Amino acid sequence: MTGDIYYKHSGKINLLLLPLTLLLIGISVPILSIVYIYLIYYIPFIYLNFLITGIISVFFGFCVGSAAQIGHIRNTFFATALVLLACILLKYVEWCIYVPIVLAESESYTFLERLIVSAFFFLHPSELFEYIKEINVFGIWSFLGFTPTGVILWIVWAVEFAIIILAGWFGFLGTYISLYCEDEKKWLKKIEGVREFEQINIEDYRADLERGNFDKLLLISETPPADTSNFTRIDIYEPPEKSQYFMTIIQVRFGVNGKGKEVTNITDLLRYIAVEKYTAEKLMREPVAKPARFNYAEVADFNDDANDESTD
Repeated sequence: MTGDIYYKHSGKINLLLLPLTLLLIGISVPILSIVYIYLIYYIPFIYLNFLITGIISVFFGFCVGSAAQIGHIRNTFFATALVLLACILLKYVEWCIYVPIVLAESESYTFLERLIVSAFFFLHPSELFEYIKEINVFGIWSFLGFTPTGVILWIVWAVEFAIIILAGWFGFLGTYISLYCEDEKKWLKKIEGVREFEQINIEDYRADLERGNFDKLLLISETPPADTSNFTRIDIYEPPEKSQYFMTIIQVRFGVNGKGKEVTNITDLLRYIAVEKYTAEKLMREPVAKPARFNYAEVADFNDDANDESTD
């Protein structure tokens, strides 16, 4: 942790644990590549293929983020480069596995032989690329009677790669974004929703909070929100040894989309501000009773049913 007011990663990398991080990523890459390639190859539906690509990539990003946490990586630039390079490696290994499967259509390869050919391609990228270009000329799958080849197929592959990068990054952030205590050499525990209260204008509180004065915030946080669809929430980041706490204040809005499904919008008002132990423990020790959450989706369904009945 650096800085006196807001949390910021120290930029440190644990060199002793870095090999473990790389090993965990190295284990996940071939396993997920095999699962991914065999799924999209034997499920010949392009929409499902893109969905599978997204799901596998999110899970892969989760694995990379978990490995980064296990390795105690607190360098944002290094972590970003790590997940991007890991996604590129994932795509490369997928090609190494995919091409032997295509070749097996004309050659009687066993599964073990395919793995051996995959290992060959992994060590000879120029040979792999030649086969990829050949696949691009003739195509490998069809959609509604149309077989993509040439530029169109390159575009499809580019979109697939973009999904891997974006979904992998999303999965990575879902795991890796956390705060670290340099003194204790441990990650902080996030405790969500220790307080929920009326919507506020954070600028009315920012100056006091940055001076370490939380009295005004404590006072307003004692009153539950009258509108449970639009309120302010406090999350606390608790260190294992109860040394330095941090707090995030967010705006939560519940609503219903056009399909009648409940959606939640969350906006950060103040992120990772340092908070003294007494204040943090007071927020957690004396929780205010939370009002029952209103189910807007049920209301939408009820209104739809009522409209249907009125038309009968």
